Amino acid sequence: MKFAIFLPGLILFGLVAAQAQAQPRRSLVPGGIAIIALEPEDTANYRFRNKSVLIAKIDGAPSALVGLPLNLKPGEYFIEARDSSQVRKKFFSIEDKKIRRATYHHYRRA
Repeated sequence: MKFAIFLPGLILFGLVAAQAQAQPRRSLVPGGIAIIALEPEDTANYRFRNKSVLIAKIDGAPSALVGLPLNLKPGEYFIEARDSSQVRKKFFSIEDKKIRRATYHHYRRA
């Protein structure tokens, strides 16, 4: 009987803990994610390279989450929202991805 009361609480705790860890981290390199803060009243549909951008609340504020392609070159890029009267752009910069190369040493037995 005690197990039946304990189990729902354990499941709820697990869901809350998973929710807290589920937020993406900003990684402004090819293959990463750009997280761009938006104004609270901004509800526009932003696009990056003619593809839709996910708008989500992160820490209670709306943000645009942009998946960055692997073939993206370093430089400045933007997301844009168009409506009948204006075009709004939000800029961000992509850095070159630093790849650490492992070195291997071959040892000979005498």
